[in-house]
Amino acid sequence: MIVHIIVVTFNRKELLSKVLNCLVGQSSFSLKVIVIDNCSTDGSKEFIQQKKLLDKVQWFSLGKNLGGAGGFFEGIKYALEQGAEYIWMMDDDGYPDALCLEKLYRVLIDKELDAVSPLQININNQEQLAFPVWINKKQIRGHVDQIPKDTFLIQEANLFNGLLIHRSVVEKVGLPRKEFFIRGDEVEYTKRFFKNNIKFGTLTSAKFYHPSDDTERVPCLFGRIIIRDAHSDFKNYYMFRNRAVAFIEDGNAALLPLDFIRYLYYFLIHKKWNWKGLKLWCTATYDGIKGKLGRHPKY
Repeated sequence: MIVHIIVVTFNRKELLSKVLNCLVGQSSFSLKVIVIDNCSTDGSKEFIQQKKLLDKVQWFSLGKNLGGAGGFFEGIKYALEQGAEYIWMMDDDGYPDALCLEKLYRVLIDKELDAVSPLQININNQEQLAFPVWINKKQIRGHVDQIPKDTFLIQEANLFNGLLIHRSVVEKVGLPRKEFFIRGDEVEYTKRFFKNNIKFGTLTSAKFYHPSDDTERVPCLFGRIIIRDAHSDFKNYYMFRNRAVAFIEDGNAALLPLDFIRYLYYFLIHKKWNWKGLKLWCTATYDGIKGKLGRHPKY
């Protein structure tokens, strides 16, 4: 059985080297590792060659930076053209546990699933979750011990961070939405899973180590609301824009004024008259409402 692995990378050669070393040691499967290089400028390919890893991967250089969404679009498309039956997806800033793939594949076959995700663990503190997990309609954050061990969480997953899928998933739901560039593409893809009755979930015994998004969740009003802020104009633009697209496509456009009030408070009160941040939210949200997708020339 051959598993095609898609690793999307951009200017993170040290991290890419780490994940490739981890992939080489994955179980006894036959692996085809495909590196999708988003036009890196840090000498990533040469660095991987120096580490003697280049001959163990297929290096696919894109003509320009298409972001994570575009990278997964091109990577999955390429893997399917190569006849891939199973595809394992990840960015360059995370890496799997040694037995991660073996566990994922076993549960995918045993439970007759279409896709399965590992549990994402904070790469900087392995006692903490990297992302929230929903169990019985309750969001679980923080310590890993809150998650039942060796269990399967049906219809729950954080996509593109160690997700294993069968090719039939793409045949049913299509490729990731490359025009999102970054941010929100995995959420939109998850929605398509639900719409197309894809059988998927998270295997808690399979571990994938990834940076936490905790710093992007800012508590305000004494913790009564949580505001998402990536603390980067580049990341925030796409997050705000794609968030507006999601509101509209989900039939929740009426909530956009409420979102404006939340960010009005956040930037002007919580962040003490940060007009630049509020202007960015307005610009990005307007672009999302107007459907101006793809990469913004400024970001």
